[in-house]
Amino acid sequence: MLGTMMEVIDSSIINIALPNMMGSLGANLDEVTWMVTGYIVANVTIVPISGWLSMRFGRKRYFLVSIALFTIASILCSFVHNLYLLILIRILQGIGGGALVPTSQAILMETFPPEEQGTAMSIFGFGMMVCPSIGSMDKKDIPSASGIYNLMRQLGGSFGIAILVALLTRGEATHRVNLIQHIHTLNPLAVQRLDTLEQGLLARGEDLVSAKLGALKLLDQTIHIQALMLSFVDGFRFLVTLILLSLPLLFLFKKG
Repeated sequence: MLGTMMEVIDSSIINIALPNMMGSLGANLDEVTWMVTGYIVANVTIVPISGWLSMRFGRKRYFLVSIALFTIASILCSFVHNLYLLILIRILQGIGGGALVPTSQAILMETFPPEEQGTAMSIFGFGMMVCPSIGSMDKKDIPSASGIYNLMRQLGGSFGIAILVALLTRGEATHRVNLIQHIHTLNPLAVQRLDTLEQGLLARGEDLVSAKLGALKLLDQTIHIQALMLSFVDGFRFLVTLILLSLPLLFLFKKG
């Protein structure tokens, strides 16, 4: 949880230092806010692929490398006095920090038995809500800032997750139906795939009936994985479209 708390604090604490950084770096507000933007973009880019990276390199190894990258980048931020180099380091920091929250939650789910997972996730969530208030902030601003931050974080996360889960579930079912339509005896590729799977099971010592049923089961698993991947692609397209449509809203904000 400590590594994840560092990431959550770091995502908001820089906003406190922006006025001081403008003076020390000789930059205007538009320029220094790129440090915030670079971190957020890198963060949200790495989160969706954290699961794949965990399976590819191992969850423990990926988590430790992410903590190391995040920590080293955080240390480098205190020694660099060049704006563009700081933006680059903040992007690296976002890449390392983006993996901490989803990977930490995955580790919690694997560590605790099902009957204790609810308690573990509650404690984890409580720490994530409290940690922004321990950053470098004036005492009089802590209640308002923490309340607004947590409200928007919880509402945005809840609605966003609910919408994406609904889209992924519906998309997986739709793509599955479309893929199954191509599985028939008149499709030579489908017939060849089934025959290959069947021969592989026969080579392992399965009888003919079991091999046929096993081949169909393996093919069904392949269809499920492909449908799920296509659904994730649709989800990414939806998010990209939503972000692009939201960009014009930036012109409605007043410059500070």
